[in-house]
Amino acid sequence: MDALIDKGIINELWLTDYEISFYEYYTLILKDANVLATMNLSREELTYIDQLRERGVLRVGMQANVVGYYPDRDTQTGYNYLLARDLAQLLGVKLDVMIIEKFPMYFWKDGETPEEIKLDSNYFYVPDLFDKLDIYTENLTHVPWRGQILNQIEGVPVSTVVVQMKNFGITDLSDLDGRTIALMKDSSHEVVMNEIAKAYGIEFDVYPVFNEVGGYEAVLNGYAEATVQDSDLGFLILRDYPELEITLQASGSDFVGWAVKKRRHCSSIYIN
Repeated sequence: MDALIDKGIINELWLTDYEISFYEYYTLILKDANVLATMNLSREELTYIDQLRERGVLRVGMQANVVGYYPDRDTQTGYNYLLARDLAQLLGVKLDVMIIEKFPMYFWKDGETPEEIKLDSNYFYVPDLFDKLDIYTENLTHVPWRGQILNQIEGVPVSTVVVQMKNFGITDLSDLDGRTIALMKDSSHEVVMNEIAKAYGIEFDVYPVFNEVGGYEAVLNGYAEATVQDSDLGFLILRDYPELEITLQASGSDFVGWAVKKRRHCSSIYIN
């Protein structure tokens, strides 16, 4: 085979018919085959890859922030973006990024998150965004009800932390009683705060926000007395908010990671 390629016979035929030299094609196939061969993909997963390549694009969704995805006028960066870009390159397709404006949109069906998903462990639906996306390349924390509609990919270990103004005075979780807390609807933070309320017999008001930065801004501007955040993003964002501090750990350790549609058994493509 290499001898024929070196003589240019096959190259000439492929350039004429396919506008790519056989050597380029051969190299790409070998590269992809070597990588994909180590993944022990199922027939369904291989079919899924073929479908992606036929379409020619990997459609991903993520929120814009200083960590996972930071789009500027001329550049795009962030570790979620860079991983998604490399995955698209491996698959030989283009990357199409949808910026998710509001966090709850990841779970919406017909414009809202059905309350049944949090009450019925057998309830199932396909979120609206999967009509337009292949994968959520977002740091989604593992929450039981999300597991009913998403195959979540274990990534970075995190815990939930309480953020307040420096020296504000919240030193124990019971101090959250009667406070206004900035929370994202349908977030793991909402789950954690509800568990704290039951465990400590407290009540609190919610100031709704749509992303992590909104929580910090709410505390900074006096709309809320505290917010709860994932520890990985929390420490990084605090660099831009010297007036705020992390004072308490509100939950045990869990993980954040990407997610694909439930009942599509192709998660190992993304895990590997």
